[in-house]
Amino acid sequence: APGAYPPTARLRDPVLRPALDASGENGCPLKLAVLGTAGYLPAAGRQTMSFLLATGAESLLLDAGTGVARLLEPAVAALLPAGRRLDVLLTHYHLDHVVGLSYLLGLAKDRPIRIHAPAPPLTAFGPEGIAQLLQPPLFPLPIERWPMPVEIVPCSGPELGIGELLGGIGHHERRI
Repeated sequence: APGAYPPTARLRDPVLRPALDASGENGCPLKLAVLGTAGYLPAAGRQTMSFLLATGAESLLLDAGTGVARLLEPAVAALLPAGRRLDVLLTHYHLDHVVGLSYLLGLAKDRPIRIHAPAPPLTAFGPEGIAQLLQPPLFPLPIERWPMPVEIVPCSGPELGIGELLGGIGHHERRI
């Protein structure tokens, strides 16, 4: 049917290699793992919004829906550089984009985590909502007591720099 979503069988390959042999600033090939593309409700074979972008040295999780649980799958776990920081970029605070943050306590114990969270004026709510989500009574262990270092970075401007993987994303002027 026109406008219908593709069959879930096409979405099950956990690792999609980028077209055109994309590479990061450090020359490492970029790999994209589609961890979740479903709307607010996960279904058989589909998780909620989450993508992993990785090079041999860095990794960036784009949104943290239920797809974050797929970091346990061997093909996806192999993309994460051992012991290196995991950056997480949240687009907004709907639950289907942040619930996977609670999974990181069990999935990323061996690495520091930096969460890039939208802040005013980009959104009406700021990163303090993350700490509220990840504390009792909703979650048993407050984020400040997690065993790994967790840094929450407010993002309020049109540009964002995340290591060498994405030296800067956002609005860029083109000068001739």
